[in-house]
Amino acid sequence: MQRDLENRKPKATILFIFCGSGDLNQRKLTPALFNLCIDGLMPEKFAIIGTGRTDYSNEKFRDHLLGGIKEFSRRKENPPGSWEAFSEHISYLRMDVDQPASYEPIKEMIAQYEAEWGNAAEVIFYLAVAPQLVPEITTNLHGLQLEKSKDCMRIVVENLLGTTSRAPGS
Repeated sequence: MQRDLENRKPKATILFIFCGSGDLNQRKLTPALFNLCIDGLMPEKFAIIGTGRTDYSNEKFRDHLLGGIKEFSRRKENPPGSWEAFSEHISYLRMDVDQPASYEPIKEMIAQYEAEWGNAAEVIFYLAVAPQLVPEITTNLHGLQLEKSKDCMRIVVENLLGTTSRAPGS
């Protein structure tokens, strides 16, 4: 069974979590990603970059997320060293989503990780933001012109309001 899981591991992945300093990431996303890591289901090469306006250092951001792991993870006891190994893959990018210049470090970080890893990575932009920010963020990401050099890039939009859009005619 474990060998089957090893064969299904995704390739190198960079995950940008917009509003990474927020409640959703601390309570849900990071605990889930941490559990996947403990279960051996994360890629061998991965990076998780939280973005937000909060003035965090990488270390303070990791401490913030560790609080969420301790309180919200389904596992209350973790293997020794597991958080340390996982948290090495986490960093923080302070940015204002309404400032196009704030997006340039994203392009640089992708290039840096891919150079370090020696191969292209899948890039996921997880938008855990208010719905009115989605168009501006996607426009600014498009302005980076990353899609010309990426085979696999995704944007995931979290529905933070807990409701779904009505279907036409309903």
